[in-house]
Amino acid sequence: DTVGNVIIKAKNTTPDIINADVLLTGRGNHATVKGDFYLKPVNGNDFKFKISLDTLNMASIEGATQGAIKDASGRVTGQFDVSGSFAKLNVNGGLNFRQTKLNLSMLNSLFHIEDETITVDNQGIRFDSFVIEDSAKNKATIDGMVYTSDFSKYRFDLAVRANNFQAM
Repeated sequence: DTVGNVIIKAKNTTPDIINADVLLTGRGNHATVKGDFYLKPVNGNDFKFKISLDTLNMASIEGATQGAIKDASGRVTGQFDVSGSFAKLNVNGGLNFRQTKLNLSMLNSLFHIEDETITVDNQGIRFDSFVIEDSAKNKATIDGMVYTSDFSKYRFDLAVRANNFQAM
C-alpha cells in the first residue's frame, strides 16, 4: 500500500548547499521536510532540516512497519529540528499521538493511545506520564528516558505503572 503522494524538490542556488523541500500528501497525510544539505560543513553541520508532521495517518504507515503493526487508526503529529552530521546527530522535537489504535503483530493485542506526546532531544526519547490502554481499557503509564546520543545504542531508564494491563 502507499503512504500518499510525495513531491521532492531540490535546488542548488548557493554553491555547496542543496536546498530540499519534500511534501507528503494524500491518504489523510500532510507532512513536510525542508532544509539544507551542505556539501561542505557549515558550523559543523552536514545538514539542517525542519520536519513537520501536520498529520500522519496511522493506517497509511502500516506497510512501512513490515507487518509489525496492523489494524492501525488515528494520527500522529509533530515537529522536529534535525541537524548535525551523520556521526553526530542533533534532534529536537516531539511526536504527538492523537486517538491512535494499533495492533502489535508479535503480541496480537490492540492498544489505544488517546492524546500523548513523546519528546526527543539530544539526550534521547522522553516519556512523561505516557498512557497506553489495552483492549479492556486497562492503563499502563510510562515515565522516563530512553537515552541515546546516536539512535543506534540505547540505555533505558523507564518506570511502568500498570494494573491488570494485558500486553498479550
